[in-house]
Amino acid sequence: MLDDKKFKEGVFGLFQQRPYRENHYGVSELLYCPLKAFYCRKSGERSKPNGKMLHGILIHEKLEDMMKTSMPNESIEYEKECTHEIVTGSGDKIHIDGRCDGISGTHIYELKLTNSNPERYQTPPAYVLQANAYCHMLNRTNYALLTVFHPSLQVKVTEGVVDHLLFPSLVVRCTDLHEALKTDNSELLEGPRYYWECKFCGFQGSCKHSVVKKRSKKGN
Repeated sequence: MLDDKKFKEGVFGLFQQRPYRENHYGVSELLYCPLKAFYCRKSGERSKPNGKMLHGILIHEKLEDMMKTSMPNESIEYEKECTHEIVTGSGDKIHIDGRCDGISGTHIYELKLTNSNPERYQTPPAYVLQANAYCHMLNRTNYALLTVFHPSLQVKVTEGVVDHLLFPSLVVRCTDLHEALKTDNSELLEGPRYYWECKFCGFQGSCKHSVVKKRSKKGN
């Protein structure tokens, strides 16, 4: 007889999130609201597991099979880790770390899953910044974002060329987050970059920069 509690444990076991490392910052946490990254690191919390994340995990498990079908004669490395060291103005050595879905030749590949309408979809700037960062850190010249639309399963491939002038903006974000954490001063950080970040953020009730909270007060 199937034990539903054990099965649930198995589902949640798929969400194996690494603990935060001091002086090491992930590319993905530098793409969005720096305040959320600040509060997550202060509390030790990670994003809570949800269905969309589960879909992403499961489809990534089959990425190699999908890539072999579309690029049968190419040699591809999967889950390629990369890092970039920064020396801050105060002399601290910090790192931007990332893990690219796939690399082959001059290209890096990133798989994305979205519920957006394919007809109105525009590639989010954060995705481009992420892919560009991997190109920069892995010394590749081109990227391809492989977007799968749920539930239609349409696919869109967005290709681009590395822009090394974009990467310093990520370095600034990393340095700012590090200094804010080091001094325990969230005032050093800007607010959310997108309204929807506040809407779905678990810290919206306590964050004084919350756009949701501010709009709510205006409506009262």
